[in-house]
Amino acid sequence: MNSQLSQEFMEWEVQAALKQMPPLKAPSPDGLAGVNAKKFCKFWSPMKSSQVSAPVRPRVRWSPPPDEFYKINFDAAVFHEDNIAGIGMIVRDSSGLVMASLSHNIPFQNSVEELESLAACRALEFALELGLDKAILEGDSLTALKDDSASLASFGLLVRDAQSLAGLFNCICFLHVGRDGNSIAHNLARHARHVTSFSI
Repeated sequence: MNSQLSQEFMEWEVQAALKQMPPLKAPSPDGLAGVNAKKFCKFWSPMKSSQVSAPVRPRVRWSPPPDEFYKINFDAAVFHEDNIAGIGMIVRDSSGLVMASLSHNIPFQNSVEELESLAACRALEFALELGLDKAILEGDSLTALKDDSASLASFGLLVRDAQSLAGLFNCICFLHVGRDGNSIAHNLARHARHVTSFSI
């Protein structure tokens, strides 16, 4: 949606907006006087040739881990109306092949941070259950796991559990990725709403 909002205005969109305005109405929601639709129409032609494009944020894509490593993407979703949450994760190898995935629904936790910490713990457990010992844990919310002061928060035990689980790997890295690069884990978390307990 952000990419749609940051696109250039098309000429037909501006013309359509101008036609919807009364002649003495300002072309803005604040109703400022001084620039009315007639004046804007007069100056639109010279303006349109020199308009500046809005910067478009590049899409972040998923990237495979190095050889001999596995990447575990995880995410969580909240369904307030049902008072439940979903956890989703996917494990892929250095070729991008899917090794396993999981959707799991649970009662909603006290906070989103607690839910994300629980999702990270479950992702680490899942990787260990699969026998992986070199892994990259990637999600769009890893702040709690990287922040030493988070162990004092209400979800501090979960943070400590995740750090203990991380110690069972020969090599483990924590990486942050934007939502665009974590879309499959996000969709698995959303899918958890429709499963009974969990689905592998």
